[in-house]
Amino acid sequence: MQEVELKIGNIALRLSYEDPKKLLDLTNQLNKRVETLKQNNNLSDAKAIFITAIYLLDEIESINKELQKLKVNFYDKFESEKEKLVKNYEAIIGKIQDVTSQLEK
Repeated sequence: MQEVELKIGNIALRLSYEDPKKLLDLTNQLNKRVETLKQNNNLSDAKAIFITAIYLLDEIESINKELQKLKVNFYDKFESEKEKLVKNYEAIIGKIQDVTSQLEK
């Protein structure tokens, strides 16, 4: 783990992280959001970070809800397709059995 110095607004801290580049990229993304919020609303660093954290949590919640909908739709579609396949296989088996019985006569 490598120690990295991070800065968000005027707040700096050092963290150890397995992937320093990723940590710096994430920090830069967060800092952009914080700085935009500060500039547009004349907020302190702490308030801007707090509000940004709430926005991010809201985004995560929305994404999780959408993911759950996608999962339900996927599983419903999967089950529907599986039922169709089973019916097709059963029809094919029936035809094979018909052909087999015809050949045995």
